[in-house]
Amino acid sequence: MNELVLSRLRRARYLAAKPDTGFAIFVAAALIVSIVEYLKGIKPLYGANYFHYNNYIIFKSSLFNLLNQVNLYAPHPEQYFDLYKYSPSFPLLMAPMAWFPDWLGLTLWNAINTLPLFFAIMLLPNLSAGVRTTISWLVIVDVMTSLHNAQSNGIMAGLFILAFVLMERERLVWAALCIVLMIYIKLFGAVALLLFALYPGKLKSALAVVGWTIVIGLAPLLLVDPTYLAQQYSGWLKLLSADVSRSYGVSLLGLIQSWTGISPPKLWPLIAGAVVLILPVVRFNQFKSFAFRLMLLASVLIWVVIFNHKAESSTFVIASCGVALWYFADRRSLFHHILLVASLLLVTFSPTDLFPPFIRGHIIVPLKLKALPPVVIWLALQYELLRGRRIGFKEIEG
Repeated sequence: MNELVLSRLRRARYLAAKPDTGFAIFVAAALIVSIVEYLKGIKPLYGANYFHYNNYIIFKSSLFNLLNQVNLYAPHPEQYFDLYKYSPSFPLLMAPMAWFPDWLGLTLWNAINTLPLFFAIMLLPNLSAGVRTTISWLVIVDVMTSLHNAQSNGIMAGLFILAFVLMERERLVWAALCIVLMIYIKLFGAVALLLFALYPGKLKSALAVVGWTIVIGLAPLLLVDPTYLAQQYSGWLKLLSADVSRSYGVSLLGLIQSWTGISPPKLWPLIAGAVVLILPVVRFNQFKSFAFRLMLLASVLIWVVIFNHKAESSTFVIASCGVALWYFADRRSLFHHILLVASLLLVTFSPTDLFPPFIRGHIIVPLKLKALPPVVIWLALQYELLRGRRIGFKEIEG
């Protein structure tokens, strides 16, 4: 009997480690979440009715507002709740989904925020297939949390990792495209330029970044006139600058505010965090180690969340990718195991029904505990990078 049980457990582990299984799970996640959110229909909010998948409606409507040359950054309560906060080029990403029925468009949008991340993880070099699949399993719940909000964080995480993969393969022009796309989706994608600056071919990289920035930035001119586009870029920058002062998010500053009652200034902690992020670069001799480079990527992925004043629960799929890469990038001790478990509990599973609503509503959310494990892990990661820890592995088997 014991042999039968062990045999079945080994079989289950084998199936779970197969990339095909991971792909099927990611596809199922996009499909199931889309169906669930679509069937929820309308919800009343502030005296009006909006779809549960309001964020998708914001993104979809941005294309039609662009085509009609109306102000993208003005309130449009007749269309959706909240404000559109992405670049004037982003609406082009919604074509042709915007013309599809919502059930199909939402599903395709969620697939865009799911599958590129899965394939980027599968393309990571110097890691075994089993480790890559395990990483995908570690982040799938965070992916679904983001999908429930029809957010763009999945594609951001995918583009971060894909840019790294392309840098490793010396495909600098295509890596630059990934980074510029991130910037036009969410400005914090620009942090990936830190990694870009450390690879050979800096002139080629810089020219590629400038070139893609111009091409994507001016792409809406295919549909609108220059004056309108200039007004929209001005409106976008004004919106982002005004947005900075409104919240601390589920971030390091959010932790400080919720635990102490003090509202710290945002600029100086951000500068200090940027300095600590960049400090490991002084150990440039370590850059030839893949483990070191992978940990730098992990550091960037976590940093853009814990220092983000607008970070929310769905943003943490990006940080969770960083945590998973950190965990597998170096030798693991009991300390690493404990921090990974803490991250899984407070980051990955805290928004789910595994945690009673009372605990979520009265402890985890008010105290911003979701940010705590990534903050601790990032500090530990930076310490490891500054110590110059490295392992010259060819393949990590987990």
